[in-house]
Amino acid sequence: MGAIGRWTPASVLVIIALSVSACGSGSGSSSPSSSGGGRTLNFVSFNPFSGPDANFGPEINSGCQSAVYQINKAGGVLGNKLNCVTVDTKGDPADAVPAATAMLATTSNLVGVLGPSSDEATATVPVIARSKIPMFGDTGESVSRRHDRRRTCSVGAEAGLQARCGGVRC
Repeated sequence: MGAIGRWTPASVLVIIALSVSACGSGSGSSSPSSSGGGRTLNFVSFNPFSGPDANFGPEINSGCQSAVYQINKAGGVLGNKLNCVTVDTKGDPADAVPAATAMLATTSNLVGVLGPSSDEATATVPVIARSKIPMFGDTGESVSRRHDRRRTCSVGAEAGLQARCGGVRC
């Protein structure tokens, strides 16, 4: 499919939140539905916030915070407010896999994952993909392209500095 223009972080978060709130997520977390509002839908910035690549996490999370602020100021999504949660992968697969497992088990109303980065993608993409939670990896690792393209998007240099989601170049 051809290019459909640049998407803002706010529009990407709205699309994910609408999709998940209408369909539900495949994880063990409680899933919001389109019939009820008043929930807090969580997006996780799953990146290094410590370690040698500690600058990745705050960079990704700042986009989440900006988008969530704008969306919530406009009334949220289907009556639900959005929230950004951070999970520190430490840039190390040995730390990131247990962090991903804990994130999926404990984050209620998880509707999207911003990450993983290239530091831990090979180890964590399969873990996150099994949950059927949409993820936007800031990685060029090919592992992110081998999973369900409806839920796995790449937003790094590998995608020409534009997001690729579900085979559609955004």
